[in-house]
Amino acid sequence: MSPLVGFLTDIKNRGEWVQLSGHQGNFLPGRGGTICKKWCEGEKITYEALMEEGEPLKEYVPLYFKEIEVVSGEKYIELQDLLSQFSNPSVMDCKMGTRTFLESEVAKKTKRKDLLAKMVKLDPDEPSAEENEEGITKLRYMVFREMLSSSRTLGFRIEGVKLGGQEPLNSFKTKREFDDVADVVRAEFLPQKCDPHVREKIRAGFHTRLLDLRDTMASSSFFQNHELIGTSLLFVYDLTGNTGIWMIDFGKTIETETPITHVAEWKLGNHEDGYLFGLETITRVFSESQ
Repeated sequence: MSPLVGFLTDIKNRGEWVQLSGHQGNFLPGRGGTICKKWCEGEKITYEALMEEGEPLKEYVPLYFKEIEVVSGEKYIELQDLLSQFSNPSVMDCKMGTRTFLESEVAKKTKRKDLLAKMVKLDPDEPSAEENEEGITKLRYMVFREMLSSSRTLGFRIEGVKLGGQEPLNSFKTKREFDDVADVVRAEFLPQKCDPHVREKIRAGFHTRLLDLRDTMASSSFFQNHELIGTSLLFVYDLTGNTGIWMIDFGKTIETETPITHVAEWKLGNHEDGYLFGLETITRVFSESQ
């Protein structure tokens, strides 16, 4: 096992990553290259499906081992430690898709003044005169929130970056344009002070992995028949040039009654999530030497 105890298993690194990814209280350290994530039925079901023999996406997610009870009365799922193969890794969390809320979360058409107040706090000029008078629905508010980030424009947003040995950065969620987001990757995530050949090896490693992931998704029946909401791609590298990308966070992944394209525009009821649109965009970010 690496001198770095691993993904969320070393106390110091666990605290920094939790701060970066917004998962406070969801993890406990595991043993032998594992982590323990607080149990979620939907996520457990998703991992079990992804671990099935012949599922091509198994290579692109943390290995799922079992459901366990770590603390009396509290269930967790035991997962692969993704960082154990890296030395002092740098990580980036990208939330995927053009929509990060479930359709069931916005089904109610009740107009709410509390959501209007939240909208006005973020952008006083956004609500119409009618909305200022009556309030707004949760759907209206959630769509508005997505428009503040690159989720709508690019199909993904950068949740946070943490370079090895440094404090996490998570102030990128309002970056909306391709060039601005690409600049974050180039200036904040990819290494600045290293051999240029190592930097290029890291960039090329990520690009190849993204292309392989896209091809694998085309052959995955799981991907074609599941709505992936709130999932992330976890990018990891170290200064030896070692790289990896994994799909994580499946708490809002649900099976759909009919296949979805992952690129079509979302309309309430069609369950489209824009995942492939985001994957194509982020692949462009890593497509050229930087």
